[in-house]
Amino acid sequence: MAKYILGAALTTVAATAIFATSANAIEDMATCMSEGGSSYNLQGTNVCLVPIRDKEYSDPVYDGNQLGIIECKGRTINNGKWCLEPFGNEVLPSAASSKPKPTQADLDAMTQSGLEMAQDAVVDTASEAVTDAVEGSGL
Repeated sequence: MAKYILGAALTTVAATAIFATSANAIEDMATCMSEGGSSYNLQGTNVCLVPIRDKEYSDPVYDGNQLGIIECKGRTINNGKWCLEPFGNEVLPSAASSKPKPTQADLDAMTQSGLEMAQDAVVDTASEAVTDAVEGSGL
């Protein structure tokens, strides 16, 4: 009887290990989906946007149950709650910006323009309020 129970337990553990996906390896779309992620093509690189599960669910028994992954080998987003994980050995593209970085003179000009617009809006609003008050007073 003990041999039977031990054999059943070992068979269950082996089957779980075979059919469960590794929480640390996103190899393809099927693995991505089994961990609760969605597959995207990001500048020619296949990536999986997948949640990162909490530490209390780090046991391998939770692998492949659409609960997310334990460790992000790609780039974390949303305060570390989600991961952009590339498939297999692919590498995430760099986050290079297509816009040139503004100079201090550009920032100063934008600030001055914003201040002028705000001042004009305040003056316009005040003028309208005074006109409305005068018209409403019957003068």
